[in-house]
Amino acid sequence: MTTLKILLLGGFELRGGDEPLPPPATLKARSLLAYLVSSSRVHRDRACPREVLADVFWPDRPRDKALHNLSTALWHIRRVLPPGDYILADARTVRFNRGSEYWLDVEEFEKLVNLETGRLVDWSQDLVTSLPMYQSTNLPALRKAVVLYKGDFLEGFYDDWCLEERYRLEGLYLEALERLVAAHETLAQPEDALRYAGLLLARDPLREDVHRTVIRLHVRLGNRAEAVRQARWCRAVLRTELGIEPQSETVALCDELLGPAWRREPGEKAPVQRGPPPRSLPSFVLESPPFVGRKTEWESLLAHWERAKPGQGHLVLVSGEAGVGKSRLVEELSQYVRQRGGWTACGRCYEYEHALPHGPLADLLRAVLAAMGVCVLDRLPPWQAAELARLAPEVGERSPSPPFIPPHLGGDEEGGADQQQARLFDALTLLLLDLTQRNPLLLMLEDLHWAQDSTLAWLHYLARHLPQAHILLVATYRREEVGPAHTLHGLALQLERSGLAARLELTCLPQEALGHWIAGASDALVARVYRQTEGNPFFTLETLRALLEEGQVQFVEGRWVEKTALSSLPIPTSVRQVIQARLERLSPSVWEAVSTAAVIGHAFDFDVLEQAWGQGEEATLEALDELLRRRLVRESSGPSGRDYEFDHHLVREVIYRGLHYRRRRRLHRLAGQAMERLYAGQPGVAGELAHHFEQGHETEKALAWLVEAGEEAQR
Repeated sequence: MTTLKILLLGGFELRGGDEPLPPPATLKARSLLAYLVSSSRVHRDRACPREVLADVFWPDRPRDKALHNLSTALWHIRRVLPPGDYILADARTVRFNRGSEYWLDVEEFEKLVNLETGRLVDWSQDLVTSLPMYQSTNLPALRKAVVLYKGDFLEGFYDDWCLEERYRLEGLYLEALERLVAAHETLAQPEDALRYAGLLLARDPLREDVHRTVIRLHVRLGNRAEAVRQARWCRAVLRTELGIEPQSETVALCDELLGPAWRREPGEKAPVQRGPPPRSLPSFVLESPPFVGRKTEWESLLAHWERAKPGQGHLVLVSGEAGVGKSRLVEELSQYVRQRGGWTACGRCYEYEHALPHGPLADLLRAVLAAMGVCVLDRLPPWQAAELARLAPEVGERSPSPPFIPPHLGGDEEGGADQQQARLFDALTLLLLDLTQRNPLLLMLEDLHWAQDSTLAWLHYLARHLPQAHILLVATYRREEVGPAHTLHGLALQLERSGLAARLELTCLPQEALGHWIAGASDALVARVYRQTEGNPFFTLETLRALLEEGQVQFVEGRWVEKTALSSLPIPTSVRQVIQARLERLSPSVWEAVSTAAVIGHAFDFDVLEQAWGQGEEATLEALDELLRRRLVRESSGPSGRDYEFDHHLVREVIYRGLHYRRRRRLHRLAGQAMERLYAGQPGVAGELAHHFEQGHETEKALAWLVEAGEEAQR
């Protein structure tokens, strides 16, 4: 039987042996599985009553609907697990089977840390003086524990039940780091001590005792400039975060080891974000919209760039739905870097260029040569120039001599395609690493969801060299295009868990940011546009263009003026095309299901969809599983009380308006009949039933339900 591996540190991941498994389709189902596993670990084989689980995960739903949601979530869980009795459930209880073949990273982490004596650190003293001397035989287990801790418990999940466990495990992780720092410093292994101290400060930069330890270690290694930089960072973070100066012992240590150099203020930093440009014409909004609403994301990217400049490179994967502003964020960073003397280069993946496996790498190489000059090729050895000429022929034109491929690169032809690709990766990576010894480099790869496996293989190859490189690599991709079966999905998880990559997910802009875009517009217009676009920047721009082109809105004396009553806003052609491209990837049966759901409404219940579509429970679950994974629908969390809702109301609008009127009429009739069977007699549904029967040309039923709705309103 295949061992089920469950990884909850740093997010949520499942593996069957060494093969990645797709996670359950919904966040609630993933959280439920983690809860069952954690509960079994704490309470051993105690089963969880279904009513308790329903209250924990669906507290705002009626009991019968919450229990139904629980059953659906268990279906999603069982669907992705390998064969075996991992989930034991009966009519009353559910539990995770601890007797099954499974491995849990949390259990392994706790076993390796094995803290039995409580907190070991006196926080008022330096680490080296407050911890006992540990024998080196204790260190391998602690090192493994630190490697295993890829991030916080269920990172990205915010259910109440997991917060206490998250804090507890983080405390164990910090104590393991503290023990490693103290032990390695005592054992005269300063490089190792610095590595773990860096991890500790990344979690808690306010730890003055750790700052003092790092300063001492840098001085011991002869890295006086790094020690000065560390002392200045310590002072700056205490001033910024707490409004205080370093402690007297920190000041005394720095004065003794560094002299007056650490007291001098470093060069004044440029502002991290440009303010919005003046907006006196609509063209400022439509052609060059202000960069607003991205303060957190911007500061995160800037922090990565500041670390990359002195040689601590990294890969940042920026994800988000189509039109959310990934490219704009990267463009702003590129402009920031260029204005301050850094080098930038960008490559892009294209949907219809799969026949060109190294196209994005060729773009990157040409952009690098454009930024730094082709003269850099004159210093290349012949073998490297020959390999790069496979990407950009102009490289070969500058290096006419026959290539020599060194033996360690496998120059013989017997190596086949894999060795040829390895030589190409080596040549390009060595060029980049060599160039960045002169100046830091920002590399950008756009639309990675369309990348071929060869491009992703190079990405992995380069990422392994980044921690010691003066390179920041930022790659963007659409989250809805990268499902569990996509190569990028597994690669991103692997790089993130190895500490070689960080993920940054962009969400739609808040309504306040939209107000900055169209300064001078009435609050009503801003709110109306926001309801239509839900803060998606691309949808917002295209909607404003459509309003201006159709004359519904004009720009008069610095103000946006509504010329007609905006009962409904247009769906621009470009927006429709973006959504339609996503819908075309659905299988025919799932397209039928989502068409039925679009007729039911923006929010809908599983039972109504199942009965209106008429294909049975299993087919409906399968269809919803695909729609959830493609992020076309999501679990409902709004006031509607329904099971699901469309991820963006424009998705539903495009589907609904694209249906033939006869088919739309039939689906309204089926939806009304399903709701009548399920909800007749329940308050608050009469108006909805009247709408479906009216649109389905069932006039008598529509009138009857309209009368019922009126009487209900009167009551």
